[in-house]
Amino acid sequence: MVDFPQTAGWGILRFFGRISASISHELKNSLSVVNENAGLVEDLALLTAKGRSLDIERVKSLSGSIRRQVKRTDQIIKNMNKFAHSVDMEIKSVDIQEYLELIAAVSARLLAARNITLKLTSPQDRPSIMTSPIFLLYLFWHLIDCCSRWAEPGETLHVDYRGEGGPISIQFQGCTTTNPDFRNDVEGGDLSVLLTLLGCSLDWDSAQPGMNLSFQNNLLGKG
Repeated sequence: MVDFPQTAGWGILRFFGRISASISHELKNSLSVVNENAGLVEDLALLTAKGRSLDIERVKSLSGSIRRQVKRTDQIIKNMNKFAHSVDMEIKSVDIQEYLELIAAVSARLLAARNITLKLTSPQDRPSIMTSPIFLLYLFWHLIDCCSRWAEPGETLHVDYRGEGGPISIQFQGCTTTNPDFRNDVEGGDLSVLLTLLGCSLDWDSAQPGMNLSFQNNLLGKG
């Protein structure tokens, strides 16, 4: 049994803190837009009180902008809530696709700052596995983070998830796998502990190029 808290406790705390900070910045940006539009609505109200005719189209535009930001903020909070609850249980049934989508959502701001696009491709079948939700998210982020830091700005990182007829496999394509420093970055840190804990293996694919993450003995079946 891997004593994960002792082995990689600080790593997962840094991961949790970094993602949480990024989410808080997204919320702040969204609220700033709402506040700016609310101020413009207030200006229109003051002008109307002074006798100027009310610009209905302008009011519609501002209210629409506020509505969009409220919707965006609601989605950010839903993602934050799901991310926070990933620590509730040490082991549970996890839909791999759901957690790939979650890490893509909560890391979107960090990837956008590097001008990297993340594209997910998934099968129709959605198998579930028994695993640790927070450690699985940490593993996904470690691989995505390394790939995005070594990729050229403007590149697209493809994450191709396959689960039919055997062990679940996730391919990370668009990585600079021929660069030895990149490989050292990926294989450093907490990777070996994560792979052991989660029952995974990571193989290099020089033809694509990319990495193949495979899950072995924790397949439950279709979700």
